[in-house]
Amino acid sequence: RGNVSASAGGAGGIWGENTAKFEYVEMRNEGVVIGASDNNSTSGTGGIIGTNSGNITHSTLTNVASANVSGASLVGGLIGINSGTIIGGRDEEDNYYKYHISNNGDITGTGDNVGGLVGLNTTGGKITAAYNTGNVTGENNVGGIVGNNSADIDQVFSADGATISGTSNVGGLIGSNSGSLSNHYNK
Repeated sequence: RGNVSASAGGAGGIWGENTAKFEYVEMRNEGVVIGASDNNSTSGTGGIIGTNSGNITHSTLTNVASANVSGASLVGGLIGINSGTIIGGRDEEDNYYKYHISNNGDITGTGDNVGGLVGLNTTGGKITAAYNTGNVTGENNVGGIVGNNSADIDQVFSADGATISGTSNVGGLIGSNSGSLSNHYNK
């Protein structure tokens, strides 16, 4: 339940930057994460990881309802910038979602690329089996799941009651999309 704050770049509730591979882990942020207030920062701010290029599979990543994430640009409830693989998924019998990738907290950015889960999902990035129930506020490219997507997103939804707001390119799931999106809905 601690607070993480960065004055000149991105921040993560658990890692500032991850390049490693993880399987069958549970990562949970219950604190407040604050990234730099400078819109020119190229570092990401996320409830779990600031910038991720690693592969995290069969895992649970959660930003709880009381855990808020804020910064300028490239802000996500879980990850600020993602070029790695983030996969939740079903149990061994493929019956129910055992591993959840989710945000339940409020996400606030004063700039661009702000998402409930990921601010920027870029080349090589993959997000599977994920959802958002939190409110998301930003300037441009603001989405309930991802602010700006140029990679792959599958099996996602943004729940009823989540308010997504910004100035331009605002979407219930994705603010700006040039990648692929499948098996999705916005309640």
